[in-house]
Amino acid sequence: MKKTFTTFLVFVALSLGIKAQTTTWSFENLSDGTITGNTTINGLEINASKVWTVEANVKTFGTDQYSKRLKSGGGDRSLTFPVTGPGTIEIAALSSSTSEPERSFTIEGNTLFTKAEGDESTDYITMNYTGPATTLTLTTNAGINFYAIRYTPNGEKPVISNKLWDLSTFYSATGDFTETCIKDGLVIYVGPTPEGSSKTLAMTWASSNKSFNIDGTKTKLAGQLKAGGDSKIDPVTNIPANRIIKFKPTSDGSISVGAITGSTGQDRNVIISKYNAGTISVLTTGNTNIVEGTNGFEPFSTDYTYNAGDEIWIYADNNIQYWFVRFTGSVDPDFNGELSGISTNTIEFYPEIVISNREIRATEPVDMEIYAISGSKVAEQKNTTAITTQNMERGAYIVKCTSSKGKVVTKKFIK
Repeated sequence: MKKTFTTFLVFVALSLGIKAQTTTWSFENLSDGTITGNTTINGLEINASKVWTVEANVKTFGTDQYSKRLKSGGGDRSLTFPVTGPGTIEIAALSSSTSEPERSFTIEGNTLFTKAEGDESTDYITMNYTGPATTLTLTTNAGINFYAIRYTPNGEKPVISNKLWDLSTFYSATGDFTETCIKDGLVIYVGPTPEGSSKTLAMTWASSNKSFNIDGTKTKLAGQLKAGGDSKIDPVTNIPANRIIKFKPTSDGSISVGAITGSTGQDRNVIISKYNAGTISVLTTGNTNIVEGTNGFEPFSTDYTYNAGDEIWIYADNNIQYWFVRFTGSVDPDFNGELSGISTNTIEFYPEIVISNREIRATEPVDMEIYAISGSKVAEQKNTTAITTQNMERGAYIVKCTSSKGKVVTKKFIK
């Protein structure tokens, strides 16, 4: 009997207007146990002429974490899945034997090799497919554990889904930082230094070992992000002004945050909210004055239901330490934080413009015009790839960039 299950099949509209179609087949929604009949997951079919088994097992490939695996149990097992033409196929798979780390499987005559089950630093096995739209067959030659299969058509950007952002690996060096960090769809926004302040607003990366309960497994993390203070929450609007971690979801999912108070014994709260069109709604609040359990510190978690335009904001009412952020759904890989109207000190946006405190830069010559919010033009340069902003007074501005093809991009920024 054929069963149909849902999984992470994601269609993300890029700001270009081109639809990226990265398909990820994972086995998170399958029930544990033996598969006795052919099973379909959004087009991927598990051929049950020989035994397959599903079981819980947490494993990370690249930066993606999966919580279940599909065990072939031997050779001559097959999976089929559709492709729309040339593209990249990525397989999250490991040998089921530590004594035979390099076991193989084939896809359309191409032989691919796994790593050992005990290898904790593995990445996807990648294959470039150059043929037409068809249904591909994957056949095992030995016992292999599969965690996911992804397909991305050529020219498209892979989607980010089921993401664990380990903040200990987010930045390359420890110490204070003042500029916004953006990586894999996660934005860490520091914010501008308040007027009249003698101390530059900063957050801090620091090395330190702590263990957290991630999907039921005690997981040691090697670094933290220190908020350095509260997020200056407006008492009327409840909108924070700085020290915010943000991402833009494109599906339902569960949010988890690993956080601990920045001062032992002090009650300090982490806040997980959704922001949309000037309104913020708190999803959950948690006291970070917590004690480590058997599986490590417990993260603060909440379920999220997708609504177009939402952003997830994570912030605090005092200095706390962040260790990781997890979202089981999919996120916008091009999100840079500016959509919320709070400009970052350094942001990137489509198509090819970068704004910083020192200059505005383009990757190809454009005509640049900068206007004050009042409407007066304060700077202009023709056919250029950069214009300085160093001598501009503090305030809000709009940059207008016109390409040689007549395409116009306007963006608001704060100096």
